[in-house]
Amino acid sequence: MRHRRLGRPHVALAPPLDAVLVGQAHEEELGHLPRVLRRDRHAQPGVAVRHRRPRQPRQRHLGAEQLDGADGGRSVGVAHAGNVTVASPLCIIDYIPRSDRPPTVASAAIPDRVAAATLSPALRRIAEVLVDDPQAIAFGTVGTVAERAGTSTPSVVRLATALGYEGFADLRDAARYELSARIRTDADRVARPAPEDPVVALIEVERANVTDTLAGVDPAAVTAVVDLLSDRSRRVWVLPSTQTEGVARRLVDQIDIVRGRAALLSGTEFRIASTLQALRPGDLVVTMDVPRHEAALVRLQAAAVDRGGVPVVLSGDTPTTLQVEGGHLLAFARDSVGPFDSLVGLTVLCTLLVNSLVERHKADASRRVVELEQTWTDRDLFRI
Repeated sequence: MRHRRLGRPHVALAPPLDAVLVGQAHEEELGHLPRVLRRDRHAQPGVAVRHRRPRQPRQRHLGAEQLDGADGGRSVGVAHAGNVTVASPLCIIDYIPRSDRPPTVASAAIPDRVAAATLSPALRRIAEVLVDDPQAIAFGTVGTVAERAGTSTPSVVRLATALGYEGFADLRDAARYELSARIRTDADRVARPAPEDPVVALIEVERANVTDTLAGVDPAAVTAVVDLLSDRSRRVWVLPSTQTEGVARRLVDQIDIVRGRAALLSGTEFRIASTLQALRPGDLVVTMDVPRHEAALVRLQAAAVDRGGVPVVLSGDTPTTLQVEGGHLLAFARDSVGPFDSLVGLTVLCTLLVNSLVERHKADASRRVVELEQTWTDRDLFRI
């Protein structure tokens, strides 16, 4: 089917075109539904169409990267914070984000928008992916998100519109902005100026971490976790990240003293995966980490849950990419004066769980502690 001619091109670099169409591969990057773009009638604000001879896209600035092979061998520019150029068989489309985008997308958090929206079952499935795994949106395309949610690409774009965004690209920018605000790296924090009084600042921050952690936990969730920990038929596997291994080792020692059958999963991914062959359905898999999870940790935890492990996740932020379905998620505050995440909130959370476990098994725990103390004394293991 032929469309009427558009007349003279906007830029005298190419012969007149019958129509300008956005192909499927490119609409996935831009997040717009298929449509004909006519002269002076752009599909979305901020999208400029100029008639040129087709050519390979060029990188607009250092904020963009080239992804090769994502669309059958052609290169597509994907913007992180700036312009993006997409090659089309008919034209070149320059997607120029609004300069005021960060304040706009940050005006209402994505989870809040999802909670307030009335969504169909199909859109609700996509929204669950958005809330549970924001990285899937932040670093995905319309196609990958649709596949993840088991729905269609138009539904993904409709969800973005239903949440108040101009399209998928706008939603993706919002997800990236919120992720960058949540995940402050050590490199970001080390550049902050030092506080005038580091001792006072540290006291204030760590006091807030303790208060925020304990005030934020759901008592029902804590009770449920302690119920699971109290069941001696379940083995307790503790899987920490490299950063949280010290806290995890202490937790394992204390659980082992109180009820036994606790194991720390430490070492290479190969070693941990081999050890987890002993996991039985119903065993607890206690995973602890701060944001920016190590990829090996995510893989190992998912494999353990797939084998029937019950997930208990202690996380420095929510939502998390770690598996929580069928288990429990307890968050801890991790603000810091220095460059590294504080683990005081995590330590307090573990202490709360252990103290509650001791109360469940007071007599037995007391007996075990007395016996251990006697062993330590008889073997002359301590010096005063």
